Amino acid sequence: MELTPFDASVSDLGGPSSWASNYGKTPEIIVASNGTELDVLAQDYDPKTAWSAVLLHIRPTTNGYEIVQTLTNIPMLDRVMGLDIDDSGNRYYATGVDD
Repeated sequence: MELTPFDASVSDLGGPSSWASNYGKTPEIIVASNGTELDVLAQDYDPKTAWSAVLLHIRPTTNGYEIVQTLTNIPMLDRVMGLDIDDSGNRYYATGVDD
């Protein structure tokens, strides 16, 4: 099914700075960092899981990196769109819902 937004012309559906124009599609993995730790928002296409995307928190260890938090029950986390961290360590994610 294809959806056309209300009152949109073809030129409104994508612009020069859109993901589709630059990369051909929306992102599937986005990494944000506070300079030491990483947060990763990734699309999950495994049909056996109950979620469509996952948010991971990763910390450095003496031997590399370790996933210390995995969030899969985030409401409305269907389509990966954006991720950022503020100075207090709060994570902000942007998602879309496949409807």
